Amino acid sequence: RLTRQFIEIFSEKKRQKNLERLRPVISYVQEHYQKPISIAEIASIAAFQPEYFCRFFKQQTGMTFQTYLNEFRLSKIYADIVQTDTPIYQILEKHGFTNYLSELQLSRFSSVCYNRTIKEKITGGYEHAEKPHFTWL
Repeated sequence: RLTRQFIEIFSEKKRQKNLERLRPVISYVQEHYQKPISIAEIASIAAFQPEYFCRFFKQQTGMTFQTYLNEFRLSKIYADIVQTDTPIYQILEKHGFTNYLSELQLSRFSSVCYNRTIKEKITGGYEHAEKPHFTWL
C-alpha cells in the first residue's frame, strides 16, 4: 500500500513537472498565434528536438501541437465573430489563417458560422450565444 502511494505521488509530481515544461510553449502561442509557428520554432521554445517535442506534447495534452494551435486560433475567431461585425476573411487573417482553412478547419468553422446565423435569428443578436468550450493548459 505504501508503494502504491509513493508511485501515485511520484507520477503526479512528474506530470506537474512535464506540464511546467509546456508553459513557455503555451505562453508563446498566446503571444504569437497570429503568425505561422513551425514545429522547429516551438520545439526550440521548449528546448526539445522537434521529433521529441511532437511526442511529448501529444502525451501531455492528448492532441498534436498543430491541433492545439488551430483550436486556439478558432477560439479567437469565434470570439471575434460573436463580438464584432468584421468580415470573416479579415477575422481569419487576423488570427493566422491566411490560406483560409484546411478541410477540417473549414468544417469546424462552418459549424460556428451556421450556429451564429441560427442564434442571431433566434436571439436577435450575439449577446446570448454560447461560447465553445476549449480547455487550455
